[in-house]
Amino acid sequence: MIKYISKQLNNNSLFNAPITLAIGNFNGLHIGHQLLIKHAYEMSKNNKTLLVVLTFIHPLQKQILSQEQLERKLCDFGVDFLFQIEFTDEFKKVTKNSFIQFLKKINVQNIVIGEDFRFGYLKEGTTMDLKKNFHTLIVPLLKINNQKVSTSSIKQLLENGKLEEANMLLGYEYEIEGIVKKGLQNGRKLGFPTINLSLDNYVIPSYGVYASHVNIDNKTYLAMSYIGKHKTIDSLDYAILETNIFNFKGNLYDKIVKVSLIKQIAIDNKFSTIDELKDALRKYQIMIQKAFN
Repeated sequence: MIKYISKQLNNNSLFNAPITLAIGNFNGLHIGHQLLIKHAYEMSKNNKTLLVVLTFIHPLQKQILSQEQLERKLCDFGVDFLFQIEFTDEFKKVTKNSFIQFLKKINVQNIVIGEDFRFGYLKEGTTMDLKKNFHTLIVPLLKINNQKVSTSSIKQLLENGKLEEANMLLGYEYEIEGIVKKGLQNGRKLGFPTINLSLDNYVIPSYGVYASHVNIDNKTYLAMSYIGKHKTIDSLDYAILETNIFNFKGNLYDKIVKVSLIKQIAIDNKFSTIDELKDALRKYQIMIQKAFN
């Protein structure tokens, strides 16, 4: 598992070995981030250095990846350490020279960054400042149809229910992970038993019904997921994720489960009767099985 080093810029001897450092926000770890980290991995192997990712924590921002998901994906890319800095008002005042001195103290030899990277107070630090002090590789921005691949654009796609487009830019299916908790069990009464996951600090996709995959004990099942507040039965004050797993029987309460959203099938509707809701769920289930089996 990726190791935390520190969230503070006050340790003078964090590393003894030389470091290749990839710097960025990396929230979501989309295909542009992945490309940058692949360059950093190749550089670290060629120079026999540790591969370290330096990223920033923005506490109030909704996340595409949880902390655990981020660490697992970085492990898959061969990253040795994850260094996180909380983006506080105090950190915003750190000058570019102080930041450069900090990087030297932790034995950074090589840096890999995107071409739009800025750092230090009022973003006064540029890629050229880093090149003067370190062996620096500047990775061009990844663009698709002349549009920069960015975390903000992916969040917007998710919030608009455009999962296929978002997943293409992420390079993987948008996945919500959590502990299964007992809900109102309305799905069971309707003939569609569901597992319930909290959306916590995740970016919440547009309310509605989705084709999904569920990973249970390293096996993947096709499923139908709902995100919303129960317009028809027992309306809630907050949105939840409910998932009906096809061809699965078993008790998942208190287990960690991963639900990956594939495509929005329907918007969130309020039905006049329970029978209308049941008919719609059957229709959605058939649509998903035909399209994704």
